[in-house]
Amino acid sequence: MNLKGYDNGMFLVRFSDTDREGVIDETGKKIMEAPEDYYLQLKDVHTSKTEHSLKIFVDDKAAVVSTYSNRTGQQQYGLINKKGEIICECQFDSIDSFYNGIAVVRSGEKYGLVNTAGKVISKPQWDYIRDFADGEVTVACKNDKYSILNKSGKVISKNWQSALEPQHGYVAVKNSKGWGLIDSKGNQAVKCQYTSIVMLGNNLFGVQNRNNKNIYWYALMNQKGKLLTDFKYEFRAFSDGVSIVHYRGGMDLGYDGAMDTKGKVNVSFGESSKFNVSDYKNGMALIKYNNSNSKKATWGYKNKKGSWVIPLKERTFEPDYNAWVSSSLIKVHTVGTDYSNTKYGLIDKSGKTVVKVQYKSIDSFKDGLAVVRNKNDLYGFINTKGKLVVACKWKYASSSDQRNGLMVVKDENYQAECINKSGKSILKGYDSIFIGDNAIAAKKNGYLYLFTLKGKAIPVAAPDPITVEAPVTEEAPVTEETPTTEETPAAEEPFETPEQPTETTEPEITEQAA
Repeated sequence: MNLKGYDNGMFLVRFSDTDREGVIDETGKKIMEAPEDYYLQLKDVHTSKTEHSLKIFVDDKAAVVSTYSNRTGQQQYGLINKKGEIICECQFDSIDSFYNGIAVVRSGEKYGLVNTAGKVISKPQWDYIRDFADGEVTVACKNDKYSILNKSGKVISKNWQSALEPQHGYVAVKNSKGWGLIDSKGNQAVKCQYTSIVMLGNNLFGVQNRNNKNIYWYALMNQKGKLLTDFKYEFRAFSDGVSIVHYRGGMDLGYDGAMDTKGKVNVSFGESSKFNVSDYKNGMALIKYNNSNSKKATWGYKNKKGSWVIPLKERTFEPDYNAWVSSSLIKVHTVGTDYSNTKYGLIDKSGKTVVKVQYKSIDSFKDGLAVVRNKNDLYGFINTKGKLVVACKWKYASSSDQRNGLMVVKDENYQAECINKSGKSILKGYDSIFIGDNAIAAKKNGYLYLFTLKGKAIPVAAPDPITVEAPVTEEAPVTEETPTTEETPAAEEPFETPEQPTETTEPEITEQAA
């Protein structure tokens, strides 16, 4: 049995007794088996623009499958349910990631939409179509004319010259009179009158007015068309409820500030040519001042009221603009251009040093721990207080391989080992290990093993027959973790994986890359 991937309590496998792909749960029970010559595909599933995960069953209803023709050399995609029944025949050249239960499909050079019930809600007829990341509506284009489609695939507005990505059910559209807004029912929410619209998030938009003398400046507008500011700003998208704006000041100098969702500038950073400012996160924004001295950097953090929470001063280390590794810790690194010798450390929200600048890399925190790499390129784990709780002795470790207080690491021979937060070994000596929600899957020499989170063997469903390629004999090596009792007859299974076609544009990805 060959392990291909994992999804929320289920393992994607290939059964070597039937040479078919299927799914087992964390108890080893077979959930389903795909028809002959159908290949299951892990797919990226999105519930929002930021929240996504790899899934076998999309919305717990359907899985993406493919077939391959040796004669034509083409791979086609469709959908299958948990009973192993084809609910959408393999008829598409591609099925993209699912957003809110809907995915873009392609046939030749045309695009359409399919949902998790297997229904084609919009036949492939469009030259271009956006995904359903917004969840309410999407935008499609055919013959250089733009249309808006709802979740049923119905066209609710059409014949626009251009249209932007939907935001909270609103779409910015353009006709001969300018830009305006259409709501999720296809109604005109804001008439077309602006020379440009920028989607800023929080149901707010930046708009340009052709009648304004300074045509290149924007005003802030809400989804009802009400202008909240004058036309004198350039906007960034809202982050943490704040937009960093560039605006006109005295003597036509440019200044940067922080604007709230009501259009009020609560913080003025000063003349923008002298510094750079990051978006707000965790209530703070990083301000870096230009400094020609390559050995030092001048920076600090301000809160939403404009007060310095980390005082502005010169330091021999600095953070990047996306430096947060947790809600309270900021990663900093040595100043300079010699990136091969860059070292990293941590400070807290007050600027106090938590970890001295010493590591070659520090990952983001997960389950209260972060992976660090020392000067010898060995990996370990630190806690949020900066203490090294698992010594740096591993050849490989990644935060993507952490779950349920367990971590997958690799030793000097690049054999996978599962350890707990204190560094104690749960399983070791495997080629790869995947940590699930309630079970661990491990592979060694072509055999699949299942274990509880404490390392106890779990019998695997549908034992495979003994084969010449991988015989199970009395001389077969047995490790401490290898299940060999009668209660676990399926712990060792032949590993037979015939060559499978893969979609070149969407390579198979597993949730954990152990």
